[in-house]
Amino acid sequence: MLRFSVAQQSSVTQTSCARGFRYPHAVTDVRAELAAATRRYRKTEADHDEARRGAISAALAALRAGVGPAEVERLSPFTGAYLRKLAREEGIPPAAPGPKRSA
Repeated sequence: MLRFSVAQQSSVTQTSCARGFRYPHAVTDVRAELAAATRRYRKTEADHDEARRGAISAALAALRAGVGPAEVERLSPFTGAYLRKLAREEGIPPAAPGPKRSA
């Protein structure tokens, strides 16, 4: 006899009765899911790298054209610190100190 017979609805306990509720979809091997995710990642990695290089080129072109660093940071996916690092590497002079004119 079960210890908590009030909570039980029948005298026969079924161990698999909750399986349909716990796993409403087919259970797959996690290794297969990981392998599929890795394939998707590697497939899109080259596209991501190409897009990143394009964003860096556009940000550097904007800095060279005189767009302010704060605006380049706002419009790009990069932080101000990373943009300053890129600008230094490309020989782009830093913005003049002091207050900036608003455009």
